[in-house]
Amino acid sequence: MYKYVIKRLLLTIPVLFGATFLVFTIMYLTPGDPGSLILGMTAKQADIDALNHALGADQPFFTQFFNYIKDIVTEFDFGISYRTRMPVFNEILARFPATFWLTLWSCLLGAVIGIILGVISAVKQYSVLDNVLTTTSMVLSAVPGFWLALMLMLIFSLKLGLLPSNGLDSWQGYILPVITLSLSNIAADIRLTRSTMLETIRMDYIRTAKSKGAPSKIVIFRHALKNALLPVLTSIGMGFGASLGGAVIIETVFGVPGVGQLMVTAIRQKDTPTVMAATLFLAVLFCLIMLIVDLLYAYIDPRLKAKYKS
Repeated sequence: MYKYVIKRLLLTIPVLFGATFLVFTIMYLTPGDPGSLILGMTAKQADIDALNHALGADQPFFTQFFNYIKDIVTEFDFGISYRTRMPVFNEILARFPATFWLTLWSCLLGAVIGIILGVISAVKQYSVLDNVLTTTSMVLSAVPGFWLALMLMLIFSLKLGLLPSNGLDSWQGYILPVITLSLSNIAADIRLTRSTMLETIRMDYIRTAKSKGAPSKIVIFRHALKNALLPVLTSIGMGFGASLGGAVIIETVFGVPGVGQLMVTAIRQKDTPTVMAATLFLAVLFCLIMLIVDLLYAYIDPRLKAKYKS
């Protein structure tokens, strides 16, 4: 098990290096320079050139990239934000709790509701309830997230006045963003759980359990669901990792001060240190989340547990 964890951690190094190189290249090719951003467009060109030289922004691409990697490896220095002139991780860590809790609650809500409805849809295959759940999941998957956010805001905030429309000043501010994010998760989990359950309940060991007189609930929830959850668990883990940096639209619509909104602002203003640090931070979290998912497999599937031990 320990060898497997170490191997997976080592494999994250090329992944992080590739993500860093790709994002750094994109930011380098975009128009603009840090001197103009910091001093403003009304500053003298000589002052802008001097600041760019001091920041190393006038050096060749590979020189800048090498210096950036060297500062991270040797000093754990991710740079200073061009906008705030503060260490980039100060703002990232300040905004991360909002994104984390928003993502966590939406994924938990989506997983619980999606798995339960997916199991019901599989057990009641071709029934009216199955058709309703399948159609609903397809509709939720097709509807854009920003439209759902605007509709929920229009109904519950503007019309009914029950919930705040933006900000996270209280726990009530999480309700609409969490519901909006969880609806797409619910749709995906319903379809995936239904398909894996239908495949699992047709296997020989399920028919054997039924022939021995095991109650239907025991067969479904103890035998079938446990094995059917393996691909669902992967989907939930990938969805959680992706939502950490992918909830940009929802954070923007509801005014959530999260990491996604920070990255959008930094990209618009070509705040390269902030974009790079946020990308690396989210990439590390995504790799760790997928490692945790793989380790959870060992406790769900005894075959994988035996493989890890060997």
